[in-house]
Amino acid sequence: MEERHLSLSEVAELMEVAERTVRRWIKSGRLKAYKPGRDYRIPESAVKEFIERSEAYPKAQAPLPLEDSEQRRHAGVEGLANIQALVRRRLSRFDREVSDPESTKFKSATLATDWLTDVQNEATDWITWGLNDAVASEASTVDTMRAGLWALGLIAEIGRIKRLAERRIQANQEPPDELARKRAEVASRELQEAGRRLQEFQAASG
Repeated sequence: MEERHLSLSEVAELMEVAERTVRRWIKSGRLKAYKPGRDYRIPESAVKEFIERSEAYPKAQAPLPLEDSEQRRHAGVEGLANIQALVRRRLSRFDREVSDPESTKFKSATLATDWLTDVQNEATDWITWGLNDAVASEASTVDTMRAGLWALGLIAEIGRIKRLAERRIQANQEPPDELARKRAEVASRELQEAGRRLQEFQAASG
């Protein structure tokens, strides 16, 4: 049987990320794809392999809509717990990478800046997933506050990792290339925007 192939937009919808994020995964070699014409085609097996390798949290793993509001709330709490467990593992990995003097991620300022961009983009995705779960599950005010406090703590933790990474970037003799620097700036703004949306959501739910 011929394997099913997905488009860029289909993978983006599945993973609940922007198409440019999927394109970045492809260009970095993290997600296998080919381009027979103008558009990328991604084998379904490559998507499954990417999810297993990166511990991503795709939309397809989210629970189906539940009619009972209490069931939805419990599903949302469970969904947030899954995201939090994933984030703890990823933050631990980021900490190891930024602290390892032999890490290949920091062999040049450009590589380090690209790594920092990916870290910030992942954090933005995590916050977006958490907000989506809270909205879809009709989370209670208490659950929303807990989710909000967790997300604010996440932003603070990413900020700490960012400062460590920037020190290593500055220690390089050669500065990062302009494109890498601009990508990092965009990622930083998007993370700040996710934090702003979180605060608005909390205010509206309070």
